Amino acid sequence: MPYTRTPLQWSLDWKSLIVILLALPLTIRLGFWQLQRADEKQQLLTAAQERRQQAAVDIATLNDYPNYRPVFALGQFDTQRYWLLDNRIRQGQFGYEIIALLNLADGRKVLVERGWIAADPSRQTLPQITWPEGKLRLQGELYKSLEEPFSLGEESPTNWPRRQQWFDADEVAREID
Repeated sequence: MPYTRTPLQWSLDWKSLIVILLALPLTIRLGFWQLQRADEKQQLLTAAQERRQQAAVDIATLNDYPNYRPVFALGQFDTQRYWLLDNRIRQGQFGYEIIALLNLADGRKVLVERGWIAADPSRQTLPQITWPEGKLRLQGELYKSLEEPFSLGEESPTNWPRRQQWFDADEVAREID
């Protein structure tokens, strides 16, 4: 008995039609929303690239602090007060991100991310931080995260250096001013 192909048959019932009529406009709208978000992201990336191309300016002369603006600062590190952001992984090893205070000549303070340092595997001792001495000229770019820090509970360390899971720049600004 030879094999005969039967044409594919599809019957549309009223339930399927309702689902299609509801889902189609929704998926089309979501597609246009994604395209709009892509345009917004591209505008943000373009603005950031344009800012990064600008010459660095003295941070003391700025009134606002747009992200990715190249700046330089003249000041001295506060070697007693700094933050160690815990559980930062680099190449499979855990450690800390170091956030330091730079005291500017006009009395203002700037937070500076100094980088990553490996942690003691026993987690009993904090790392020894080396500090450059005297007045420094640092150059970098501004950045303040727009996201709210995520935490499973309150952290309120009082001693220095502060080992914390997350960093709330607004809270720090109130504390150090």
